[in-house]
Amino acid sequence: MDEYKLYPAGDCAINVTFSNRVDPQINRSIQQLQENLRSMQQTGITGFVPAFRTLTVFYDPILVTFEQLKRVIHQASLKASTLQTQAIRIVHIPVCYGKDFGPDLKNVANHAKLTPREVVKRH
Repeated sequence: MDEYKLYPAGDCAINVTFSNRVDPQINRSIQQLQENLRSMQQTGITGFVPAFRTLTVFYDPILVTFEQLKRVIHQASLKASTLQTQAIRIVHIPVCYGKDFGPDLKNVANHAKLTPREVVKRH
């Protein structure tokens, strides 16, 4: 599993923060960590909020302490991966620009100090 750091998030949550980059492997590590924690059925964990490079773990501080939860997260990070990898599906979404389809294209271009063609190319 990728390297991570733990940060308190108020008095009843902990953020498990991975490297500051967009990386599908980090996201898979977050999914795996959440699944491992869920399967451990740790008393006191009340919920999860996964994001692309973080996992926020909510807990009841009366039932589990911050230090105890840090150890549980470490144990969960050591468990082998059991996630099933899914086939990647690429979806192409058709887009139309200008006239009736994008009457604000010129405004967007002016705001971004680009030509309308450059806005379309970057989009």
